[in-house]
Amino acid sequence: FVDSEFFDEMGDLKSTSTFEQTADQDVQILGARLDLTHSLKSGSSLSYGISGSTIRTVNTTQHTQLIAGEWLLNTQLSNRFQYREQNASAYTSLTGELKNWSYKAGLRAEYTQLIGDSDDQDNIIDLNYLRFFPSINVQNELKENHSIGLSYSERINRPGYRYLNT
Repeated sequence: FVDSEFFDEMGDLKSTSTFEQTADQDVQILGARLDLTHSLKSGSSLSYGISGSTIRTVNTTQHTQLIAGEWLLNTQLSNRFQYREQNASAYTSLTGELKNWSYKAGLRAEYTQLIGDSDDQDNIIDLNYLRFFPSINVQNELKENHSIGLSYSERINRPGYRYLNT
């Protein structure tokens, strides 16, 4: 617990507060993935795969204050946030070489469904979306120990699950 004292501009004690804050987080993640690669007659290789995951988190924050000798829950500073996310994705990529050039091109499609809700607020997040993530990389071997390349890719960054109720 924390003891706090509040003073006015003259330095006189105006009030005190004793409180305790606890935070609990439960994270459950389940995932599966399957990847395959085939060599083609041209010397290139074709890779493809699928993956899926389901995530569930429950974050509970409780703020209690000592008032008149009794610990009371402060519902304005307490919260319970639940988050559920399901992802399904598929990808394919082609890798190969042609003379002094090497290349890799791919595409990943991802479908995401997520729901986040707080027990004490009317703030519900409910999203469903399909996104495509292309990538390409080409490189030319100019001479030994010298090469030039160009690459492009799209990615998605997600917050860590511990940041979902802050």
